[in-house]
Amino acid sequence: MRYKLSFRDLVEMMAARAVIGPCDHHPLGSMLTFPEFKKRWNRLARQVGESWRVDETCVKIKGRWVYLYRAVDKTGKTVDFLLRAKRDVSAAKAFFRRAFASHGRLPRKITLDGYQASHRAAHELLTQHLT
Repeated sequence: MRYKLSFRDLVEMMAARAVIGPCDHHPLGSMLTFPEFKKRWNRLARQVGESWRVDETCVKIKGRWVYLYRAVDKTGKTVDFLLRAKRDVSAAKAFFRRAFASHGRLPRKITLDGYQASHRAAHELLTQHLT
């Protein structure tokens, strides 16, 4: 999230987009489960572009180092992200499977960094989807 959001801000945004009706910010958690919220929000969200830039980086979360796999489209909109304990082909495949499934279509172009595990995972999954 780029901006600081309180529950009150979130309720106002959702009401403005007709995701939910007028309500108080306190019962927000009991009104919608996260999967239902995500489904409603994604229905209104702008589709991601067909050109993705994918990279992975190491970040420290609660004192533990993990790998953050992330894809953004050409305009900078986040396609998907995934945290994994290891940086290997299976982690990259899990990320690509999740990103492809969440958008229902394959990207036209994927730009990767020099890490060969990501290249191998993308190649294997794309050839599997295209055959």
